[in-house]
This record gives sequence, structure tokens and C-alpha cells, in this order.
Amino acid sequence: MIKTFRPTVVTYRWVHNGKVVDTGKVKVVRDKKVSYTFKPDKSHKGWVTLDIVSPRHGVSGRDGYTVTCEKEEPPPPPPVEATASVTAPENYTGACPPITRVFTGTVTVDRINAGGTAVQYRWAGPGFQGPTETLTFAEGDALSKNVSHTVEVTESGPVQRWIEILSPNTGVSNTAEVQVTCEALSIQVLNLQRNYDTSACTPGNGPAINFTSRIQVNGPVRVEYQWEFLSGSGGEITVPGSFETTGPDTVTVSHRLESSSYTNTGIMRARIRVTSHPDVRGIVTDFTPPPCPTA
Repeated sequence: MIKTFRPTVVTYRWVHNGKVVDTGKVKVVRDKKVSYTFKPDKSHKGWVTLDIVSPRHGVSGRDGYTVTCEKEEPPPPPPVEATASVTAPENYTGACPPITRVFTGTVTVDRINAGGTAVQYRWAGPGFQGPTETLTFAEGDALSKNVSHTVEVTESGPVQRWIEILSPNTGVSNTAEVQVTCEALSIQVLNLQRNYDTSACTPGNGPAINFTSRIQVNGPVRVEYQWEFLSGSGGEITVPGSFETTGPDTVTVSHRLESSSYTNTGIMRARIRVTSHPDVRGIVTDFTPPPCPTA
């Protein structure tokens, strides 16, 4: 504050830490307030004085101060964002007793919190809502993880599935669709082939004989079958077998008759038939094994 006893024009200056930082003139009637403002950019100590330049030099008392700048905490990171995508299996045409179709999904987070991040999600579809599942991303894990979902199908039509993200945010993936066309179960015995192994001949016997057959199915099924062999002497051999498929397939089955007197009896008959489905037509073949080579 500047004081005078009569109206006077006063010239003054502000000195900050020994440096003149501001000057001015003001008409003073008895007293007048003047001010100086500065913006510190770091913690420090200092002092300020107000000097009267004219009409008569004078110096105010030195006023000291202390500035302490507190460290500003960085803002918290934004919440983790999770997304998902879904891929459908291949379309299916065949028997449906039922069948299974497996959808695959990928859940992705944009980052992983210290201590890990948990994502809650569920599979959904038209008229279907699965249970809530939790996928945990530990520090150092990849930002994407794969998940899967199995659907049992018993009739023709489209099957759709998607993933719903429930936390840490909400969202919905794309919709994946598989087309299923159900047909009546079909089992066919396609052929019956044989070849002779004369290198396996034993003295006085016929050759070894390898039999193969291909059985075609159009869907998941367990097939039981039977090999039947009849020699010229009337002896009969039956050998059962079975296989299972998870979808349309052509399965090769085989049996070997070792070199013996049984394969050295003239005309023989071989037959393969499906015993689990009696309406399936088998295949029969008659043949005469060649003699074993003589020494």
C-alpha cells in the first residue's frame, strides 16, 4: 500500500528475488493499493519488495514466501473394454440322430489390469440363453482367448449363435449361422475286394487271403457288421466287427484269413453284412483261391 498526505503521482516498481519485475505510476490520495501477481512453475522460496521511485525513493519491507507444488496424480485409466466374435462350423447334410455342431468364439480385451481382468460372457441364440461364464486374463496373457459352444441338432434348419459380453462392459458379437439339412439314415456296403498273399503259404495249405470292404454312412452312427466265410468242405467262419462315426464317412474294414487247409478247399464264399441294421444289403462273392507255389 502507498500512502501520501496530499494528492501525489507516485512512480513505483516491484522487485522479485532481486529482479525488477513490474513498474507503474498511480495517483495517490492519502493511500492506494497496488498489486503484483506471478505464477510459480516449481517449488521454491523467495521474497518481494515494493520500491518507491518518485517523488522520493523508498523501499517497503521485504516479504518472503514459500511455494510448495504438490505432485498431480495421473488420471485413472479408462475401464477395460471387451469384445467378441463368433465363427460357425461347416454346413451339414446327412442323418441327424442327433448331431453336434461346435461354434468357436474369440473374446478380446483392449488391455489387462494389474492383477488380471475377468470377462463375464454367455452364449445366446434365438430362443436360447446360456449360463454366465467367466474368462480370466492374467498379466502377461495374450489379449484374445478362444472359447467354444456345442449345439445338439435333431432337425433341419439354420442354427444361430452369438456371444453377449456382460462385464466389464456390455456388448454383443456378430451372429454366426450354420445350415443343417437332415436326411434319413443311409448305410451302404460299397464293395468287397480280396487279394492273395502266396508269400505267406505254409506247406500243404492255401494262400493267405486279405478281404477289404468300404461301408458308407451319411451321419453319426454305430455300425456292427460280420464277415462270413464258407469253404468248399462246408466249414464256416464268422468274424464280427464294428465302428462309429461322428458324421458322414466312408469306412474301410478288413479281415485276413491266414494260410491254412481252410484256404485250400476249392470254391469258397465270402460275405460281409451289416448286423446292426438288417435292412442294409450286404455283398457276397464266390471264388477259388490259387494254389500255393511249389518248391
